[in-house]
Amino acid sequence: MRRNHILLAAGALVCFGIMVRLLPHLPNATPITAIAFAGSIYLGKRWSMLLPLCALFLSDMFIGFYDWKIMASVYGSFALIGCWSWMSRKYSGVLPVFLSVIASSLFFFLITNAAVWLFSPWYEKSIFGLLYSYELGIPFLRNMLTGDIVYTASLLGAFELMRAGVFRSLLPKFYIVTPRGIASRVGTLETFGLSSSPAARGSIPHAKCITSL
Repeated sequence: MRRNHILLAAGALVCFGIMVRLLPHLPNATPITAIAFAGSIYLGKRWSMLLPLCALFLSDMFIGFYDWKIMASVYGSFALIGCWSWMSRKYSGVLPVFLSVIASSLFFFLITNAAVWLFSPWYEKSIFGLLYSYELGIPFLRNMLTGDIVYTASLLGAFELMRAGVFRSLLPKFYIVTPRGIASRVGTLETFGLSSSPAARGSIPHAKCITSL
């Protein structure tokens, strides 16, 4: 992937994560985990941690910050998920990715609920209080599993379609012919070598010919 394409995809993923978190949604059903997996598989190692944490932080600036110790467990969980997505990328195939996503949801559930139990005044500081925290967190785990699976499948599917060139054929096809006879098909990023003669330029359908400036 070219650098400008990587930056464009990275920005799109971050904006998507922010948008979903700001719009009404089920608690914990967000694409942050999916962004980590998409970044690690298609963009590179550094993006697997950077993108989900950027989307999380920028959206928290609008939603609001909370207890820093619990917030650290959330950010740390997604940093761990980013590392995990990069480590598990060598196992290609739908099933390994599916199992890795489920494991990521469980990581988040175990770490963040333990942090809430430990740092909040809501639970008795005993094994029973910890188990109660996990019990109350099950609906959030269910939402997160659903969101992680759906968003990961959607984002990875979109990247695979782009890699296969499916979306390229949907772009408008504009041609520009320079005085040197080079026609660029802007819509699909293809370049054609053409003769500078009017007859050759007229052979291109829907072409816009620029012969002088």
